Amino acid sequence: MMDILRKSIINMDLSNFYQNKDCQKILNILNHTNETSRIVGGYVRNYLRNIETKDIDIATKLNPDQVIELLSKEKIKVVPTGLSHGTVSAFISDQIFEITTLRKDSNHDGRRADVEFTDDWEVDASRRDFTINALYMNYNGEIYDPFDGISDLNNGVVKFIGDPEKRIKEDYLRILRYYRFLSIYNSSIDNKTRKLIQKNADKIINLSSERVHQEFFKILSNDNSGKIINLMKEDGILDLIFSSSVNLKTYDRIIDIDNELFFDQDILIKFSSLVPDKIQKIEDLKCFAFSNKEKKIIDLLIDPNNEIKSYQSVKEVRAILYNFGIDNFTKLTRLYWAKDKKISNISQWRALLAMGQSWKAPKFPISAKDILLLGVPEGPLVGEILSEVEDWWIESDFIDDKASLFERIKAIVGAKI
Repeated sequence: MMDILRKSIINMDLSNFYQNKDCQKILNILNHTNETSRIVGGYVRNYLRNIETKDIDIATKLNPDQVIELLSKEKIKVVPTGLSHGTVSAFISDQIFEITTLRKDSNHDGRRADVEFTDDWEVDASRRDFTINALYMNYNGEIYDPFDGISDLNNGVVKFIGDPEKRIKEDYLRILRYYRFLSIYNSSIDNKTRKLIQKNADKIINLSSERVHQEFFKILSNDNSGKIINLMKEDGILDLIFSSSVNLKTYDRIIDIDNELFFDQDILIKFSSLVPDKIQKIEDLKCFAFSNKEKKIIDLLIDPNNEIKSYQSVKEVRAILYNFGIDNFTKLTRLYWAKDKKISNISQWRALLAMGQSWKAPKFPISAKDILLLGVPEGPLVGEILSEVEDWWIESDFIDDKASLFERIKAIVGAKI
């Protein structure tokens, strides 16, 4: 296959591309003697669809040491983020450029491959997953399109390069990536590819939890994820990665509620709606690698002790708001609204959300100093008493009477000392 540069679109508007001075600078430096480097993948794909993209990946014939040397000479910060794969990251202003040496992958085990550097664009393109991801753009805005990816892009087709089964077996994460791109382009799956995915689906659980987590959350972040999540359920993927049968009724209802109330879609609510009821601890979700922030919120959402009901009293709602905060209260309300089998409770759920927005939690008026002034010695007992008083204050619906609070403190202190 010849290294043919094709114009992507006749009279293509390159003004935004040329306005990215940092990108132009990187390409100028790397292409100092001849054309060794081109933009590749997502930036090119999105540029052709007039979608602004901040992240820019660059493919180059230069090896990582050469890239580091050239950029460092120009005072550009370079970090060797993935040398084993030929990748370094360059930092200019607020942009990050991932620069990867052209390579050939071999000895695949379904998760990783041995890497051999090359200077052949066709070889590098052939190792990639989909035709729409094997698009390269040079400094002049011309496109190298060896597998007719532009045509597939224009037609919303997600197609593996070469033999689909071979591509899948090289890296089983490509199954999830396939679903993600179907979601992005609202594409239909062809039956041949679908059968291959179903045949190899069980290999996904052998992938690292970090990779599965990252790819699955990218699927959830797409506004068109509903259709694809249902497809993944039909193909057996969801039940595999959640280690139990997934019910999609709550998930589908979440999408409807968010659209109805113009909520921004919340990935963690969407994820939690998929978690089977039998799983009540995040540790049981072995296929995912959650950040501490994600763990905290998902644990809160899937804990049945935190269930919110449509008929929750004002006093109960205030207690939940005080304990969890408005953001978490809203997440819980949206989730349990979606779980509610009684569709006619819409007005009650709306009222709960409105109540959360209208009430501001008061500050607890007692401190450790107040406890110490009553003669309680410093130590763990102070915290215990403070916690009991706060629980009583919440239970009394945040009584605005400091005298009553001190009477309660005295009663607790008298019982403990």
